[in-house]
Amino acid sequence: MRPFLGIDITKSKKNEFLEGEEFIIASTSEVQVHATEQALEDAAELMKNAQLPLVLRMIMYICGVLGMIGFVGILRASNDADGVSISEMYQNAPWLLWGMGICLTIAGILHLLNQINKNATLKKDESQYTIDKIEKMCSSAYEELGVPGHAKKADVLSFTYKVKKGMPVAKEVGFKMTPYENSVARIWGDETCLYIADVAHKYAFPLSDLQAIRTINKSISIPGWSKEDSHPNAGKYKKYKMQVDRYGCIHFKPYHILELNHNGELWGIYFPCYELEVFEKSTGLKAG
Repeated sequence: MRPFLGIDITKSKKNEFLEGEEFIIASTSEVQVHATEQALEDAAELMKNAQLPLVLRMIMYICGVLGMIGFVGILRASNDADGVSISEMYQNAPWLLWGMGICLTIAGILHLLNQINKNATLKKDESQYTIDKIEKMCSSAYEELGVPGHAKKADVLSFTYKVKKGMPVAKEVGFKMTPYENSVARIWGDETCLYIADVAHKYAFPLSDLQAIRTINKSISIPGWSKEDSHPNAGKYKKYKMQVDRYGCIHFKPYHILELNHNGELWGIYFPCYELEVFEKSTGLKAG
């Protein structure tokens, strides 16, 4: 199966090519692409300034992992039938308890500072100007692509992967916390095709190619939240019981794959559990 918007790193981790160009039926002009890219670069700079420096974020991550390893190890040792008590551990190896506590404290403080810095940065007037600019650029791009007003906003999953035994297996690259990205798109359908549009391209998938929506009962994560609701557990998304870790990644279960056979090749459009209703209504298929 080839993942739509997948990035195959089987042969090279430097590959950045998004698969699926076979389905492109329209693209935005170079002028629009340049304007949108500039707006997105401004947004990326904004988010960069909203976070702690990379060195501090790496320290936060490492301390968090080491602290949790120590905490789990201590719990297992104390709960074992032949285990020792916490007081005995402290007498025999006080450095272990102190090390765990220091690591968790550092991770907690850096996480708090990261959130404070992010909130302060995003409240600035220039931040709101950048956000408004992005929304205008996106609206202009969708208008150029002929996206109808009734199209639904939905997340589509893009991810880096390696092929193993003929199947794509998601793999992280570099320091990324997750191989998945939630690409914001517009979804709609008519009597002939399912359409997906981002700010650069409009894709068409003939309804005759669509086969099924498959449910994968596995937990995955995405690096951030794109919805109007302030939190993944707010409003209509509360029922999905998503979890947000200390690094801002959103964890959910399950996810879905819209399978289609195009020119004799099996493709998969991956999307989160919270977008199932949009895809079912747009395709006429039910998840199984």
